[in-house]
This record gives sequence, structure tokens and C-alpha cells, in this order.
Amino acid sequence: MRDRIELTTTSDALEFVSIISKLDGRIYLEDGLGQYKVSACSFLAAICTMEWDDVYVVSENNIYKDIAKFIK
Repeated sequence: MRDRIELTTTSDALEFVSIISKLDGRIYLEDGLGQYKVSACSFLAAICTMEWDDVYVVSENNIYKDIAKFIK
């Protein structure tokens, strides 16, 4: 699964990481070009992605319903 998301505030990042931390499987955040990849379970990494033009969440499982609020 690969979906574009938007994290605009630190509260968004904190809520997103809180949700992701409870899910199974490997979950990453990637930039739109696929050059950067960070753990979606890291609050610091989630904040850093707020500087990217496009942010995608990549997961081996379907987590759409869990993160629907952040899908762009």
C-alpha cells in the first residue's frame, strides 16, 4: 500500500505516529521522488517529513482505514 498523506502540524504528526505505533508490519514515510525513507513510528521523522513537498506512507498491510484522516 502506498498513499499520499499530509501532516501539517505537530499535533497531526503526534496523532499519526500514535496510530501507526499500534499497527503491525513495516510502515515507512517516503518523499514523492522515493529518495528519502524514514520510519513512520518516529515522531521526529514525521515532523521532518512536513518539509517535503509530497509525503507517502508505505505499508506491507492495508492501513487505509486507520489513517484515512491524513490521506490527501
